[in-house]
Amino acid sequence: MSVSDEPMSQIKSSLAQDFALEVHELSVELAGKAVLKKLNLKVRRGEFVALLGRSGCGKSTLLKVAAGEQSPTSGQLLTPKRVGYAQQSSPLFPWMSVLRNVALAGAAETDRDQREADALHMLQAVGLQDHARKRPHSISGGMRTRATLVRAFMPPAELVLLDEPFAALDPVTASNLYEVTLQLWRARGTAVVLVTHNFDEAMRLADRILVMKPDGSGWALDERLPQRSEVQFDLRRARSLAEDQLWNKLWMAVEGERQDG
Repeated sequence: MSVSDEPMSQIKSSLAQDFALEVHELSVELAGKAVLKKLNLKVRRGEFVALLGRSGCGKSTLLKVAAGEQSPTSGQLLTPKRVGYAQQSSPLFPWMSVLRNVALAGAAETDRDQREADALHMLQAVGLQDHARKRPHSISGGMRTRATLVRAFMPPAELVLLDEPFAALDPVTASNLYEVTLQLWRARGTAVVLVTHNFDEAMRLADRILVMKPDGSGWALDERLPQRSEVQFDLRRARSLAEDQLWNKLWMAVEGERQDG
């Protein structure tokens, strides 16, 4: 997707090999108000990025542009051909089984039987195989969110966009779904961009955290986290000293921008 005042010779037509998302001088206006201002971002393939920031700073707008649901005013945003997208309110079609809902996101060039076989394999990986033939209304909210996540990660998606998918869930259910999300990410090797307001969620899922400035013009913080071989989502476990220091750093980035803004 590209909208730009630059000569066409200066506009890139495809992603660089190492990246799953490239944002160049992206601006978006909604109802006459600037939401994003000349924003720049690059996300590498396989990277898990969490976006934090004040409400209304443009995090969800960025994801909507990347998903093709919102047009930019100017600038350029490049994504792979196939992008998975899950929001807090992403519904499953009530008249379809969970399996059919997930299979809809499969590769268009494959037949229905193959798409459903691929979807069942993904559902088995997250423990939903016994509920695959059920309608969405007959399973729990946590299971519906799990199915929505599976749909977003369905092959051949190379970039997955998650817009606060856990916000409406209780802490225990959300914690369980963090593990599911990491399991899907590691199995598929896709890049992930997660919008959240939850610092702990960002710290336990992402390997890179960005705090967006309140006017959507850039990043107040771009923090790369040390690689961890395994993450334990035990709600009873206190944060380590390093995690406390990172939490405070995130808080200062968000609150500092609040005061400055």
